[in-house]
Amino acid sequence: MCYQRRRFTISYSDHPVEYYSKLPTECNVDECIILDPVIDTGSTADAAISIVKSWCKNADGFGKSDKKVKFITVCASKAGLDKLRHSHPDVEYYTAAIDETLSSNGSIEPGIGDCGNRLFGP
Repeated sequence: MCYQRRRFTISYSDHPVEYYSKLPTECNVDECIILDPVIDTGSTADAAISIVKSWCKNADGFGKSDKKVKFITVCASKAGLDKLRHSHPDVEYYTAAIDETLSSNGSIEPGIGDCGNRLFGP
């Protein structure tokens, strides 16, 4: 099954904003795979992982979840991955490329650009 949850980060802040959720009330899966084309600072990914974990935790009624969470991305910054590994060490991370540098506005350099703009325009 495929469920959608979409977030974006306001360019002048590092706080993700949720604007769409299609998660069902009940967590009826054994494994959750989160897909995001880019991990810059890690804030949006961190929020998405926390929401998925909370969704699964609340569903089992015991406050603890044995659901497996995997995060797949095309390009990640080293700083973003380090942040995620620290805050969610139980999640498996998969990426095709790791870039060392973040720009002053929190974008990966050289990176692959803004994937939302590539898909939907600026």
